[in-house]
Amino acid sequence: MLEDPVLRRALDAVHHLTDPEPPWLGVLEGACGLIGGESATFIMVDAGGQLLSAQQWNVDPEAERVYREHYVQQDIITPKALGAAPGTWLDTAEFFDAGELSGNAYYADYMLRYGMRQMLSYQIEDGPHRRGGLTLQRSRPLQRTRSHLDSERVRHFTHALQSALARRREYAEGWLATAESAFEAFGEAMLLVNATGTVQHVSAHAAELLSHRSALRVHQGRLWHPAARARDALAATLARASAPGSAPTRLLMPADRDSLACGLQFTKAQAHLRVANEPLLLVRLHLPDRAQPLDAELLRGAFGLTPAEARVLVALVEGQTLKQHAAAQAVSINTVRTQLAALMDKMGCQRQIDLVRMALSVA
Repeated sequence: MLEDPVLRRALDAVHHLTDPEPPWLGVLEGACGLIGGESATFIMVDAGGQLLSAQQWNVDPEAERVYREHYVQQDIITPKALGAAPGTWLDTAEFFDAGELSGNAYYADYMLRYGMRQMLSYQIEDGPHRRGGLTLQRSRPLQRTRSHLDSERVRHFTHALQSALARRREYAEGWLATAESAFEAFGEAMLLVNATGTVQHVSAHAAELLSHRSALRVHQGRLWHPAARARDALAATLARASAPGSAPTRLLMPADRDSLACGLQFTKAQAHLRVANEPLLLVRLHLPDRAQPLDAELLRGAFGLTPAEARVLVALVEGQTLKQHAAAQAVSINTVRTQLAALMDKMGCQRQIDLVRMALSVA
């Protein structure tokens, strides 16, 4: 069978899915040549249906843009894919009759507009945090589709595909287990999240901190904090850490009435931990050491302060008077009083002692 040049090219691409940067475009091209399709996509979505990654081969750029902006949530394959085991083929021509398709906006307004009369989708991943599938688009429905997909050539390809992805997952699981042990030895925890804060992996120690000790929580699969300002700071930090060329980024999540503050550090996850090109961040999580001096930059992120306001807060914690701080900063006492008033407003406090207590809660 390996004398078959079309199959051999498809398998060559599949075998490289264990590379740090998997060649999905080559896999998609190989699948089209082997199975029959004018174009192909590999799409991953999170548990909420938000698009994580879209690799496309020979797809009209305008069709890709329109799909991302308007049709991700309307994809007619998605409901059929829910709960479908990896290795399952889904066929729009099999699931929908002509009447159903003609009355479906996704089919009539998107698929037909871009010459996609049939979609064949192979389910690759269906986990609690993300789902993914390889889909071939055809301008003319394939005859005897099911027998074609069950042919020895296609089964050889899909078996190799699943085997390569299993090896990739095995590597990722081993790396994560080693990293978790190293983090825990320092009293720290780790998790993997995407750019929206959706949790992809959480270590046992991180799960314990997020469930019982930290004000930061996992809510509906995403990192969440009870304070709106803290949630805004978290969203901004996730976006910044996910941006191309970003450096490791720190953020301190403030305490609430019943739970402790926690410190976070975000950095890009290594390529081997991703399935495709989805944005993925490795997060270091720890409860801050109160013996360490206050970090004005962390206070800024925790409470949404300006640099000057954060310096005033550090000065109060260290026992300085407003007059002493004004002299040290070479500014007027009125300037410092204005900054103090802004601190009171942003942190919801009426007394300086309450400011100090809140600052110490995240120290």
